Order: sequence, then structure tokens, then C-alpha cells
Amino acid sequence: MSSAEIESARSDVERSRAQVIETLAALEDRVTAPVAAVRARLDVGALVQGHPWTSLAVAIGAGALVAATGADERAAAVAGRAAQQAGNATLDAARSAPSKTLGAMTGAADAIAVKLALAFMRSITAGEPATPAHVHRNAGTGSQPGT
Repeated sequence: MSSAEIESARSDVERSRAQVIETLAALEDRVTAPVAAVRARLDVGALVQGHPWTSLAVAIGAGALVAATGADERAAAVAGRAAQQAGNATLDAARSAPSKTLGAMTGAADAIAVKLALAFMRSITAGEPATPAHVHRNAGTGSQPGT
């Protein structure tokens, strides 16, 4: 390739780049202007500040409409049922927690009682005195005392 061809290709690339940038700028203007206009129209804060009495009348009318349809009562009833169900679930969980804890403690106490009874029985069958220290020493071993 000659240097003239390279320069021609570079200038073509520069022209294409400039056209792309110009097209993107035009597209951005076409999109952002309507979006800004819609945002300005839907800015509730600005509408209320600009027209406070009209806003008050619209709010009262909307409230009267909702009250007339009974939607507020239905929404309150649904919210009340949901709150009652959540409260019942919490109450059921709170009621079952002590019984689960009691069950675990009872199981642990039963296991200790069985170990102590087995150690006591081993000491009796071996003919050794059943002192508390001896029973404790043999409670978890599984071996016969004196062996």
C-alpha cells in the first residue's frame, strides 16, 4: 500500500467517525428532550407547589372515590387478616419453643439416668460398693468394675 492510499483510508475513517458521533448526538437529543418533558410533567412535587388548591381538591376527590368503592375497607381487612396470621404464627412458635427445649432437656436427663443406673447395676453385680464416685467413674465406660 502506498502512503497516498493510507492517507485516503485514514481520512475515510475520520469522516465515518465524525458521522457516527454526529448521529449519536442527534439520537441523544431526540430521546432526552421528550424524556425531560415527561419528567417535568410528572414531577408531583412541582405540581403540588405550583397548584396547591387544585392538588388538595384532587386528593380529596381521590379519597372520596376510594371510600365510596369500599377499597379502603377491603384493604384494611386484608391487612388485618395478614397481621393476625403473622401474630398466630409467632404465638405458635413461642408456644412450641419451651416444649422443644423441655424435650431436649428430658432426653439428656434420661440419658444421664440410664448411665447412672447401668453403672450402679454394674457395681452391684461386681460386688463393689456403689459410692457416688464409683458410679460416676463407671457411668460412661461400658466396662465392668474391677476388671
